Amino acid sequence: MEHRPEMQNMLADAEVRKFQAIFIYKLDRFSRSLMDLVTTIEKLKDWGIDFVSLQDKIETTSASGKLMFHIISAFAEFERNVTSERTKFTMHKKFRDGKLITRAPLGYKIINKELVPADNSYIVQEIFQTFLNQDISLTQLAKKYNLSVNGLKKVLSNETYLGKVKFSGQVVQGKHPPLISQELFEKVREKLN
Repeated sequence: MEHRPEMQNMLADAEVRKFQAIFIYKLDRFSRSLMDLVTTIEKLKDWGIDFVSLQDKIETTSASGKLMFHIISAFAEFERNVTSERTKFTMHKKFRDGKLITRAPLGYKIINKELVPADNSYIVQEIFQTFLNQDISLTQLAKKYNLSVNGLKKVLSNETYLGKVKFSGQVVQGKHPPLISQELFEKVREKLN
């Protein structure tokens, strides 16, 4: 919906009740995403705007139309739940196999779905050593490496650099090589605390 300016204009007009109903020829002309469709129709209902799809014979003006809409809504919710379950299953499998679940952090890149050290991997060791051995603030260190302070804190506490993978509060040994030692990581963690 966000890439459809005319749709946004129509919804803005609906919100301020410039009209009482939206008539469309077919549902798939209004939205190709069932979730977007259901969300939008819910908004229209909240604003008191009726919705009628002529070809699909779906409307929100009668009891039977509302029932049909709720059936479609139930299927949309089911679709969202199934997608969520599949995503979680895939992420858990990747985690159990020691594979990366998110995007590659600083110092790594992804090649053939595997996490490998990038050309700039030395920077991670440098950041850890500088933080540990120099009297430098987080702000100064973040500026030096073009990071935000929060981004720097994430780097300094990221167990991926130990060759590990973390997901849902659990940590396992990853398939990728570490960029720093456990000893350096612990010393930096202690200083951070």
